[in-house]
Amino acid sequence: MALPSSTTFEHLDDHSVADTPACRATNFGHRLELDAPPWDDVQGWFARWLEAHGGKGVQTAYLAWEVEGTDVAPPADRPPGTDLNVGRCMRLDPAAMGALPPRELPPELEIRPLEPGDRAALFDLTLEVNGWQDDPGERAYLDWMLDSRFDKVARGEGLQWAAFDDERPVAYAALFHDDREARFQDVQTAERWRRRGLASAVIKRACQLRQIEAPTLPIWICANADEPPERVYRRLGFVPETVGWELSTPAPRTDSEIRALTASFEAATLSTDDWRHREHVTAAVQMLRDAGGDVQATLDRLRDAILRFLDAHGIETTKDAGYHETLTRGWLELVAAFLAGRPADEPLEHAALGAQLRFGDKLEVLKHWSRDVLSSWESRRTWVEPDLAPIRGSSSP
Repeated sequence: MALPSSTTFEHLDDHSVADTPACRATNFGHRLELDAPPWDDVQGWFARWLEAHGGKGVQTAYLAWEVEGTDVAPPADRPPGTDLNVGRCMRLDPAAMGALPPRELPPELEIRPLEPGDRAALFDLTLEVNGWQDDPGERAYLDWMLDSRFDKVARGEGLQWAAFDDERPVAYAALFHDDREARFQDVQTAERWRRRGLASAVIKRACQLRQIEAPTLPIWICANADEPPERVYRRLGFVPETVGWELSTPAPRTDSEIRALTASFEAATLSTDDWRHREHVTAAVQMLRDAGGDVQATLDRLRDAILRFLDAHGIETTKDAGYHETLTRGWLELVAAFLAGRPADEPLEHAALGAQLRFGDKLEVLKHWSRDVLSSWESRRTWVEPDLAPIRGSSSP
């Protein structure tokens, strides 16, 4: 309801696919909306996301669903390569809000609706609140989002109100509606103006106007569970009714993207910013597949590539940085043991996705080696056997 018209939905048997060709920088505009929680097949659901959105340049894959009740306890076995955001969706009790006594605000502030001429100032406020000043992708997303919101307001489908200090918005709320409900999409306050009741005042003003125009239309707001904004919204008269879940992982790579990554790494043309833990695991999956699971051959190839990469970027191996033999071989054995339990004909992109979800936590190696061992010069320059637990199923070179 609150997304712009440039976002489309394909409704399937047990989920819907959101797609936003107008802005590939919007991750949530490319989500899957599920009819039920995905816990019985997380990889399968992210594989469906990959099928729908792989290769589009989207940076994060989202699965979203909403359930009745207020329980926000996540499962204990959530894949380590995922992030989880849980929010309580709350419905306004107009009587409770109406009974709240008015709160005096700083006299220099004015609360009013935003005009098109306020767009640039709102852009700056949103960059500041979210810390997006140096992120080109987020700036592109914000440009698209604000254009979409002002367009909806112009069509009579929403309200944008703010508290202004002179001509600068310092607290802001956006409320959009259709013929079934109204939902707040964004509430934010500049850091130096927080804890002064500004967001509450802006929310109340928007709700009052919405109720004048459509007194029976339910108004909803959502907040991260058990965090300060939720407590503020409860005090305003919003009552939790459902829970919205968002499970995410860095966008899975397609087969061609995986091979391009590995080729760029081996050619040492990849930047150091683009070679991180997930990329290391992904390249290991492809190299193991290329070698038919031969760990020794893969280790030789991977070691040579890492040394060439470090040399190209001027990174010397010391006791604190550079090449680490035990970590390189250890992670390779972990990935090899993982792949040994999967079908040999599994598509490369699905195997890489599975490894991404399984090995999202870089601290996994600490189940096998102590920090003291891994920080030693000996473990950096040569292979040292695990001192805590063996890697089950590994085939050591």
